[in-house]
Amino acid sequence: MRPHMPFIDTAQLPWATPAPGLYSKILSRDPETGARTALNRLVPAEGAVGQPKAHYHHTTEEILVLDGMMSFDRRVWLHRGSYVYHPAETVHGFRSTVPTETQFLSRVGKDLDFNFVDAPADDFPYPVGTATSSRALAMHASPFAQPWNPLLEDGDRYARVFELSSDPVTGEGSKLVRYDAGRAEPAAAAHRLERFEEMFVIEGCLVTEAGQRYVAGCYAFLPPGTMRPRFHATENSLLYVSYGALPALAHS
Repeated sequence: MRPHMPFIDTAQLPWATPAPGLYSKILSRDPETGARTALNRLVPAEGAVGQPKAHYHHTTEEILVLDGMMSFDRRVWLHRGSYVYHPAETVHGFRSTVPTETQFLSRVGKDLDFNFVDAPADDFPYPVGTATSSRALAMHASPFAQPWNPLLEDGDRYARVFELSSDPVTGEGSKLVRYDAGRAEPAAAAHRLERFEEMFVIEGCLVTEAGQRYVAGCYAFLPPGTMRPRFHATENSLLYVSYGALPALAHS
C-alpha cells in the first residue's frame, strides 16, 4: 500500500524531465508494486511526441486530462476533464498525438511496461492476451456535457458526482465531484476510511473543519484507517477522487 500522503500543493513540487518535452511529478507510489500517481506535462514545442505505435501494458492505466488536448487514435480527442481507463493488456495508442501543451494525471496499477503491436487488429482499444477484468474499459471525452448525479443530505443537494469508472466486483473506481460555492459535505463525510481514497483538486477551494485550505493542484493519498476530512467549498470547486476496493467485496 502507498504511504499516507496528506494534502500537498503540487505546484511546490519540482518537475522531473525524463525526456525532451516531458515533465513529470510523482505524487505517490507503492514501493512494492510500483503503483503510482503522477502529474505529467507534455510540451510538443520542446520535443514531446505521442507513442510511435499501438501498444499495451501489463497493468491498468488511468488518465485524466487537466489542460490541453491529446488523442490515442486521432478519432476521439481528450480535453480538460476527459478521462480514459484501460484495463491491463488493452491495446491502445494507435496514432497517439499531442498537438499542444497538455497536462494530465496518470495512474497505473504497477510499474509501467510498453509492449508494441506492429499490426493491431483494430483502431479502437481492444483486449489482448489472457488478462480479464471486471472493471471495463472507460472513455469519457466530454463529462461536463453529460448528466451528473446529485449527492443529497436530508433531501438537499450538497454536490454533484460523475462516475468515471467503477468495478462492480471490488467496488474500486474513480469519479468527479463538483461543489457549488457555499456547499458543505454532511458530517458523516468525516470518517475513518475502510479503503484508500485519493484526491486531486482540479479547481476551486475546499476548506476543512480545521480551517485547512486546499486549492487547485492540491493532492492527497489517504490509506485505509486514515481520517478523511469534511469539506466546505468557498467557491465553485471540482475534485477528482479515486477509491480502492471495499474489503467486503474484495474478499467475497
